[in-house]
Amino acid sequence: YVHASFESCAQRDPKGLYKKATEGKVAHFTGRDSVFEEPDESFDGLRLDTEHESKEQSLEKLLAAVAPRIILPFD
Repeated sequence: YVHASFESCAQRDPKGLYKKATEGKVAHFTGRDSVFEEPDESFDGLRLDTEHESKEQSLEKLLAAVAPRIILPFD
């Protein structure tokens, strides 16, 4: 799960989709006029909080979770 508020995503948006959603030009935009439910406390999967972690911290957590699951075809 990647946590990032609508405002935070709008600041990072390279294509301007969040601006269009704010202007009402994109219907059913997640986080704006389409509901999204965050996982509750029982969720035991990977959580990345991109508002409170640096890109490097989030990447380290992602790599730590994914790297052990990568199976290389060379054994």
